[in-house]
Amino acid sequence: MLTKTRREADEMNELAHKDPLTGVGSKLAYDQQVTKLTEEMRRGEARYGIVMIDMNDLKKLNDTYGHERGNDAIRKTCSVICEVFAHSPVYRFGGDEFVVVVKGSDYEHVDALVRKFRAAVRASEGQPWEKVNAAIGYALYDGEDTVDEVFRKADYRMYEQKKETKPGRAY
Repeated sequence: MLTKTRREADEMNELAHKDPLTGVGSKLAYDQQVTKLTEEMRRGEARYGIVMIDMNDLKKLNDTYGHERGNDAIRKTCSVICEVFAHSPVYRFGGDEFVVVVKGSDYEHVDALVRKFRAAVRASEGQPWEKVNAAIGYALYDGEDTVDEVFRKADYRMYEQKKETKPGRAY
């Protein structure tokens, strides 16, 4: 009985940490990553960046084609994010927002990876729900910020990029 209860608890824990639509980390998993990053910062070992990605026009897509097509667009966008940032954890932060915590080689090459993501957006074709339509921004930890400050900088830069792009299509 105890083994079954422990197994069920482990399954519930895994479900809480995984976004059911995309399979990437959940907001709860991101919050736990923040705790780990904060501990690394306290020890002076932190070297990371945060990448924010926000889909464009998801509400319009849902209203026009239905929520299942909106879900298709979310899954497609997530797939491209995971492909581009293959060595970093990806989290679905909100309905149409994703967060990537870059470390290691992805940290070293974040500029090139952001360019690669933007190129994937530009090259995206197909039905509206098959196209990747999203804005991206990032910030790197500078040794002084908190994780929340790095997050806010990345979020601000993502929204700045969103404003700079043509309506309905982010580059």
